[in-house]
Amino acid sequence: MKTVIVFLISMLISSGLMAQIFQTAQLSSVITKCYTDSVQKTERLAALKFHKLINQYRKENKIDTLCWDDTLWLTSRNHNIWMGENGKLSHTQNEDTKYFTGNGPGDRYNYTTANKGGSSWSGENALYNWNDNGSSIEEISESMANTAFKQWKDSPGHDENMRAPQSHSHGTAFFLEPDGPVWATDLFSYKKFDDNFPLAKADLASLEKEAAKADSKNVKIKTQSVKKIRIRDAQQLSANLLSIQEQSSEVKTGKAIKKAAQSHAYYIACSKKLTHEEKKNKPGYYGATEKQRILKASFGWYLFQQRKTPVSESIALIELTEIPADLSALASDVIIELNEEKQMQGTPVSSAYGVSFKQVKNTLNIYVVRVERVKPDNQGYSELTDK
Repeated sequence: MKTVIVFLISMLISSGLMAQIFQTAQLSSVITKCYTDSVQKTERLAALKFHKLINQYRKENKIDTLCWDDTLWLTSRNHNIWMGENGKLSHTQNEDTKYFTGNGPGDRYNYTTANKGGSSWSGENALYNWNDNGSSIEEISESMANTAFKQWKDSPGHDENMRAPQSHSHGTAFFLEPDGPVWATDLFSYKKFDDNFPLAKADLASLEKEAAKADSKNVKIKTQSVKKIRIRDAQQLSANLLSIQEQSSEVKTGKAIKKAAQSHAYYIACSKKLTHEEKKNKPGYYGATEKQRILKASFGWYLFQQRKTPVSESIALIELTEIPADLSALASDVIIELNEEKQMQGTPVSSAYGVSFKQVKNTLNIYVVRVERVKPDNQGYSELTDK
């Protein structure tokens, strides 16, 4: 069964046009563009397909279906663009960053509606993944909607948001980042209707009809310059490689170091530079050093364990022009590479791997990060110098 590496977060409150943000005054032109621009048509169709899926799911659970609200859709779309352009999955936007529309979901809704909206948000789901498989608008949008739905459904917090009976409307949006991941946000509201704005109906039927007319041979959703490697092959390879590496480890995997490893793998894939240091305001930034990244991922808990088990971070780069037949052999070579680059000597207490990839001309670059908590030998640990 095919798997993909995914990341998601949730927040719940109980009881050409491309990368550009908009407000509701421009809503009509934004939606019109979704019928003529292939990328935006795919994003919009995926959103409306997801709307169909979530309402079917709520019906099965005997919960009132959700109304579609384009003001919430536009708010979600703006947030996707902020996450994609800043390389950060978060419910909170940082001021002084590109495409900033507000710190929290409520602030972003107020920005989108120019403080004229009448809805109040009840929850927000956000994610990114690399699942945009297909050769046509119809196939790609179907893949995006189905993957997002399953991804959120399989996570208790996100599933709770999707089934929340106190939510009566929502707006889901997707953002296809060129040569990058798919970002998605679903913003829920307590209200069925926003009295200050006409509620745009989910025009799924008409958009599906338009998509069916599109000639898949003339549609370019992604720039795929690697001739011998398909995106889906790269996704499968990354997932398999990650699984093989984790299974080969004799120590447990810590959640915090896994998050730190994957975050840094994404950062170096964005920067296309092997480094242990991250720079602020760069795509994918999570923390300047490996210690700061694991502190952030562990909500500061690692601070109490630092003297006993310091952190070692190793990085490997795999450059491929075609998918190898033997993934096990490739994984072994990567582990050897990581051991040679290992920063600290000692006994691993826990370890985790992060994998990300980037296409560069006709080569697929796979970036692998291993983060370990290491128990020093009796003599203490020694830092290895770079070769």
